[in-house]
Amino acid sequence: MSDSPEENKMTVITLDDGDGAIRSIGDNLTKRIEIDVDQLAINVNLFITQMSEIVAKSPDAVGNFSLKEVEVSAEINGKGQVVLWGVGGEIGAAGGLKFIFKRE
Repeated sequence: MSDSPEENKMTVITLDDGDGAIRSIGDNLTKRIEIDVDQLAINVNLFITQMSEIVAKSPDAVGNFSLKEVEVSAEINGKGQVVLWGVGGEIGAAGGLKFIFKRE
C-alpha cells in the first residue's frame, strides 16, 4: 500500500483485531485502510436516512422539556460502514463523524 491514497479512495484509521496493526491507542490496535469514496458516500447517506427516520419518530417534548435537536456520533468501521458507538465503547481515539438533527 502506498503512503498516498488514490483520488477515489479515502484513508481511514480503524480498530484492528491485531492483524496488520500499525500503532496502538491504549489497548486498542488500529490499522489504516483505504475505502472507496463512492461506497463511503452510499454508507453515510444510508446512515443519515436511517437516523432521520428514528429522530422523526421521537416526541417533540418530554415532560416540561422540548426536544429541539439530537446529536449522534458515529464511526467508520474497517468495512467502510458508518456505525454508532454504544454506551461504554472502549475506543481510546477521538474522531469520527458527528451528525446534528434539528427540528424545523
